[in-house]
Amino acid sequence: MKQLGRYEIIEKIGIGGMGTVYRANQPTLNKIVALKVLADFCAKDEDTVERFMREARIMASLPDYRHVVQVFDLDEIDGKYFYTMEYMPLSLSEHIGDSEINQDRTRKVNRKSKMMPVEQAIQFTLHILEGLKVIHKAGVTHRDISPQNIMLVKNGDELTAKITDFGIAGLEGSHLTKSATGIGKEVYASPEQLESLSDADARSDIYSLGILMYRMTTGRLPTGIRVKEPVELNPEVGEALNEIIIRATEQEPDDRYQSAAEMMEEMSNIEKEVHRTAVQKFVQTIDAIRETKLSTPGVSKIVNQRNIEKSDLEIETLRNKFVLAGATVECPHCAADVYVMETGKVDCPECGKSFLIKENGYLGGATVECPHCAEDVYVEETGKVDCPECGKSFLIKNDI
Repeated sequence: MKQLGRYEIIEKIGIGGMGTVYRANQPTLNKIVALKVLADFCAKDEDTVERFMREARIMASLPDYRHVVQVFDLDEIDGKYFYTMEYMPLSLSEHIGDSEINQDRTRKVNRKSKMMPVEQAIQFTLHILEGLKVIHKAGVTHRDISPQNIMLVKNGDELTAKITDFGIAGLEGSHLTKSATGIGKEVYASPEQLESLSDADARSDIYSLGILMYRMTTGRLPTGIRVKEPVELNPEVGEALNEIIIRATEQEPDDRYQSAAEMMEEMSNIEKEVHRTAVQKFVQTIDAIRETKLSTPGVSKIVNQRNIEKSDLEIETLRNKFVLAGATVECPHCAADVYVMETGKVDCPECGKSFLIKENGYLGGATVECPHCAEDVYVEETGKVDCPECGKSFLIKNDI
């Protein structure tokens, strides 16, 4: 299929039980969209057509699209039912390796996935909770929160999670049945949802999100005779986040969080603690840099990124958390504490002199002792240094 109405089909990007999703172009606006087309055999069933159209209408009716995929159009042409929505090339499922896309665009599900950094898992969880708040406020239960139904869009250096696929979503007062609409991905479905979709409410979505959190933080699903707690599989989860995941996945709905807002409040506290910990690590890194000495007697060591055994991801996480949360650093000139909110040049309010916080998250300037006259000299990089006191030069090598 090359064309559907005014939409130019570019490529097939996914196949599901109800139809196919294409990347398409809306030429009058020159806008790339995701085009979801109901399968021909499904289009012959009135109930399936109604479910497909209801999915699009639910998504289009929501008032806030920051964390829910936006629908632009719903139509039928020559017996083909379709709707268009935001195009986002990456799903959470692909991001964590939960599934792979075969050459025919069908999906192969993996039993194990990669364990993502806890900080990122917290961010995605908060995004999904924001989306669920909007959905639940509109009187809708999603009923299919899973990695395949969370899409990721890049905003600057960060990824934002958005909820999609409302194929088995239920409106308050509706009487959907398990046989009529299916039950989604069973492993993420709540116990009451497996029994009857009519019993599924907002707390069922909380349960599914809890299972998703388990998967993101451990790389596994909570299956087996004895299910290990997340913190047993990944100590970085910590006790507080571990308790949130356990409560969200309680078997009885009354024992879980009763709303996305309630769960979000506790998750926000966890996020703040993670920020504080990241800032503390950043400050400790700076302190470690200052305390390191060059092999040349009397000269302080300027340490570059290679001296700290951190992965690129850890360095980026440190930098981002530092920029967001700020930190108190010691002025290398007068030793006064200076609070800074971002990388770059910093002017000390006490002595008036400047120093530099580099973009890779490490202190870019340091005070060294001139080996000729023992006076303190501030330098920002390796190489030849001219002492302003005695006028003689010395060298800071970069082969530290």
